[in-house]
Amino acid sequence: MARNLDIPPPIKEENKAEYMLESAKLRDAEAWVAKHSEIDESDSATKRYIIIKEPKTKNKSPVPIIFTLGFMIPCLIWMSLYANLGEPCSVFCSGKEHWNFYEAFIANLYACGAILFLALIDAIGNKKFRCIIFFIGFASGSFIGTMLGELFV
Repeated sequence: MARNLDIPPPIKEENKAEYMLESAKLRDAEAWVAKHSEIDESDSATKRYIIIKEPKTKNKSPVPIIFTLGFMIPCLIWMSLYANLGEPCSVFCSGKEHWNFYEAFIANLYACGAILFLALIDAIGNKKFRCIIFFIGFASGSFIGTMLGELFV
């Protein structure tokens, strides 16, 4: 029975950079293991155990920031529309009004629908619900923004 040995090709100038890159990765990995391991002195054969340490600073959850961002964008847009353009033309339009509430509201619903669609695709693909939180903030910001905007008229 013949045995085939898998001997790597000799190091030449053409593949020297690739070999050195792999060698550097191995050295980095060995240094990481040596840095993060503890040596058990009680055993005669020295064993190393890798201890995973928790980071000292824990990042806060981005959920409140995402919700606030989703809430503030439409809320500020609606309030600025009411403040700058005045009373919207909603029922009886004489042609002198600056803007039509229903057109702006339908555009807002289209934006909500597009954000919901993208949020659902992102939630299914990434198994995270950050975009859903943004959608909830956007929808509630639209609702609150239309009510607060009327205070400026």
